[in-house]
Amino acid sequence: MLYSKLATTLRRLEVLLLISAFSLPSLTLADQAKKEVHSQADLPRVSYPFKGSISSLLQGDDSTFDSTTSRAVADIDSLLADYDIQDNATLIEILSAKLSVQELKGDAAGGLETIAKLRELQSKPDLKLTVGLFDEAILKAQQSVSSTQGDEYQKKVESNYQEAVNALPWDTVQDVIKSARSMSGLISEQLILGRAQHDIQPQIDQSGAIPRDAMYQALEYRADLRTKLPLKSVRVSVLKSYVAVHDTEKPDIWAARDVTLASSDHPQKVVVGVWDNGVDTSIYQGKTYTYANPGPYPAQGLAFTDDGHPSNSALYPLTPEREKQYPEASDSLEALADLQAGIETPVTDAFKDRLAKMSSDDVKSLFERESFFGGFVHGTHVAGIALRGNPAAKLVVFRFNDNLSHELHFEPTMDYAHRMAANFKLIGEFCAQHKVRVVNLSWGDQPSEFEEWLSRTKANQTPEERKKEALALFAIWKQAIIDAMQAAPGTLFVTAAGNADSDAGFLEDVPASLELPNLITVGATNQAGDATSFTSYGKTVVVFASGYHVESFIPGGKKVRLSGTSMAAPQVTNLAGKLFAVDPALTPEKAKELILEGATPSDDGKRKLIDEKRTLELVKEKRTTAKTGGATKGNGG
Repeated sequence: MLYSKLATTLRRLEVLLLISAFSLPSLTLADQAKKEVHSQADLPRVSYPFKGSISSLLQGDDSTFDSTTSRAVADIDSLLADYDIQDNATLIEILSAKLSVQELKGDAAGGLETIAKLRELQSKPDLKLTVGLFDEAILKAQQSVSSTQGDEYQKKVESNYQEAVNALPWDTVQDVIKSARSMSGLISEQLILGRAQHDIQPQIDQSGAIPRDAMYQALEYRADLRTKLPLKSVRVSVLKSYVAVHDTEKPDIWAARDVTLASSDHPQKVVVGVWDNGVDTSIYQGKTYTYANPGPYPAQGLAFTDDGHPSNSALYPLTPEREKQYPEASDSLEALADLQAGIETPVTDAFKDRLAKMSSDDVKSLFERESFFGGFVHGTHVAGIALRGNPAAKLVVFRFNDNLSHELHFEPTMDYAHRMAANFKLIGEFCAQHKVRVVNLSWGDQPSEFEEWLSRTKANQTPEERKKEALALFAIWKQAIIDAMQAAPGTLFVTAAGNADSDAGFLEDVPASLELPNLITVGATNQAGDATSFTSYGKTVVVFASGYHVESFIPGGKKVRLSGTSMAAPQVTNLAGKLFAVDPALTPEKAKELILEGATPSDDGKRKLIDEKRTLELVKEKRTTAKTGGATKGNGG
């Protein structure tokens, strides 16, 4: 999937082994030692039978909802009891589902214990302080008043929440709180139901069941409808007041590190690739690489249709209907990106007005449109970041559709996987032949993404059969990406870490989890160099760059600000392009070494932050030293 934060938010606003009983085996430590889970693929696959409307289920009476979800509730405890899960993000996901159940059951004491565990598992300071804060205020109110109806309960929730929020250190939590203030105002019954229809209903329609991860979503949606939505005004009011009192921004460290190459740098032409969902090359006239006799491909690179056949368009082609939708859709994309960053503008106000008038079906259609257009604008936005400040850069485009699980509506097959593998190899060969020095990949794929794709498009599979087929497809996909990079040893590939706030290695995310000499993986920070709440991490994520509300172009030439590791990776691509322009003799390995050597530690010492100015000074120093050394040796001879 593409790694702009917008794509993630469109799937989740704010924040499978089948047996006859459709539940996990109930084992205890006395029966068997805990099974170690070192990767996502080690987790059991479970699916829960259900036919009908997810909206009706979420709105149904307690008896109907409980009978459908009872096995899933039992399985949450089994997962925690029987599996030794070596990944905090996965534990957070399971415990979050447990918290939803506890809220629905009125288990205030148990819910408060779960919130404490969730905070212990957080690695980022802002999340450690803010996760479950509103839930905590609600559960504490339930413990102290006799009824969850009426003014007394609402006032108690408000006082609990206000006390907790006002005690937060603004410098640490400002990004999360500003985003929560803006996004929480969007939540409505229509939005929750429309989101469920978009996220979950296609899997039900195809398989007659709800997979585990989708069931966790359903539990969260039900808890939102029952416990949080009635108190929406309390949450919004408290957050608005807190932000109004403290509304200052952290300083931007990145502007002082940026470099624009000048003629005095004597930059040489450098070909920079964007391997993505497509690029509007008309925006980058004079900066685009072209080659003769492209055949069925665009003159600006290579492009492939959704099903993997040659295309002659560097930008994803729009149908007449999509062309009509694009102006409003691009405004919605901009509004959502601004709201994520806690920014209120006339564009966000107009979006909120439109959203407030929508039915759940309208919301479902909105999600479908924005999911498509989020991918449509993605590559163009990435390209602008990668090319900025480098007059010697020439853009080459490699287009394919990586919105696998949501935008590809055909069943994935081995033929498709092998066809795409051949296409990826062709991209690697193109890079070698045309001397493409650096390529940006702001996307990544996991076995679970193929599972979800199958769940939406292929009927009559058990979860275990789906997992097996997904792993076979993924194995081809993963090897194809490796082969492409190995086919271009003179090219540095730069990829995004992902937006799951998880370990890229545990997810088996490719390319982010790969270790290759000509590959570098990038995490995202905000303007001050603090890790964003969404950025993934792991041993392969070796450097960080700005990925928070970054400005660039979208198709048509409009400038918008988007967030995500998708926006951080091209910052490193940009730096690499400048390194190769200043010193064309650099190898990918040497450029990677210089990027890491020039990086500076974050304030907490946990991240390496790129520094264009420092790294380019290093390469100039090394070139001067090499020339001086060479001259001395020659004179001495």
